[in-house]
Amino acid sequence: MAAPLSERERPRTQSIRYKLIIVEALIFALPLLIISYIFYQGDYHLEFSHLLLFATIVLLILAGMVILRQIFDQISSVAKALKQAGESSPISEDFHKDVEELRDISTSFNSYMEKLDQTASELSQKTLELIAIRELVEFAGKSLNFDNLIHYLLDRAMAVTHAQIGSVFLVDAPSRRFRIVATQGIERDIQKEPFIDIDESVVKTVFTDKKPLLIENIENDPRTLKANDPKYGTPSFISMPIVIKNKVCAILNLAAKDTGRIFDDDDERFLSIMLTEAGFALENAMLHAEVEKHISELEEANKQLGTAYAQMKEKRDELVENLYKEEIGFILNNEGIIEGVTERVLEFTGMPRDKLIGNNFTSLLNETYHDTFREELKQAWMGITHQIKIQVTSTHEIDKTCDLRLTRLTLEGRRLLMALLR
Repeated sequence: MAAPLSERERPRTQSIRYKLIIVEALIFALPLLIISYIFYQGDYHLEFSHLLLFATIVLLILAGMVILRQIFDQISSVAKALKQAGESSPISEDFHKDVEELRDISTSFNSYMEKLDQTASELSQKTLELIAIRELVEFAGKSLNFDNLIHYLLDRAMAVTHAQIGSVFLVDAPSRRFRIVATQGIERDIQKEPFIDIDESVVKTVFTDKKPLLIENIENDPRTLKANDPKYGTPSFISMPIVIKNKVCAILNLAAKDTGRIFDDDDERFLSIMLTEAGFALENAMLHAEVEKHISELEEANKQLGTAYAQMKEKRDELVENLYKEEIGFILNNEGIIEGVTERVLEFTGMPRDKLIGNNFTSLLNETYHDTFREELKQAWMGITHQIKIQVTSTHEIDKTCDLRLTRLTLEGRRLLMALLR
């Protein structure tokens, strides 16, 4: 006759208990033997307080083993009772108590596991947020392009909050309009429709109050009361101000959170931290853009000045060339020495060019006008120009009374004077 099932299970249960005894002995005995050997070899002498602490630790370990043994005994008892139930044997009241206790333990364990999963999920989200902020800071340190920063900020914000639609509005305060500078997840030609009237926008309060707008349902919230557009998915959205120098310069909008979830305070808290970090980078980028704009304007102005200077130089050269052909003109240095003459001078004086160049201009004047000329020469060299009367002696031995005007000019990097006779 076959032995009852409970008798057949007894060797297996005893085997588990023996294994538990071996495990407990190893946990307790091995560390105790090793510590004792170390103290013996090192010839350590413990004080009474140390021995008391060591004894307390040993007792706590033993207590833990006893509790573990009791738990195994309860599990073994429940398993035995279940087997007896399978053999139609009566179930004791203690069994019911053990089952209830195990059910409580299972419920507590499941609760702890759920909390652990929730904590792990929250930790993963916090890690993702920190990584996103770090990546944004690193990207901002490498780029001073405002548009690139805006697009990267939108991308990171959508990734962390799990939004499927996002956009950034740049504030054009003088015209009371938002200019769309970045979009993701929605088809909109921002080249054809780049502007939105601020007063007609649902995010107007974000600009006027400088505060976030967190909407769980756009249709029911008293701040919006607007029918939800199906293309935006769920009726929940969040709009965050991007503040630079205490002014709202842009607005970040996120919508259509994945799996139909709504935006919450955690999303607002993260975005506030992220936009605070981004604000400094965006301010630097805007300043950099303004500096580049000013540099570009200066370069354009410098280019125009260069063109104007070239045109003036061309006109001056043309005038000088005409002067050499038509005017009675002399080029003089600060001492009155003649360094150049026009063609009319040769005709007027009746002297060849080589006889004129190198001589002092006073050699052509009546002696009574020498002092007058020298005084006018000094004035003209300082930039003061007058017109005076002089008498010029020609080879024809006829003195000619002329009007003389001395004008300062620069030729080939040298300061000289031009003397015109009329």
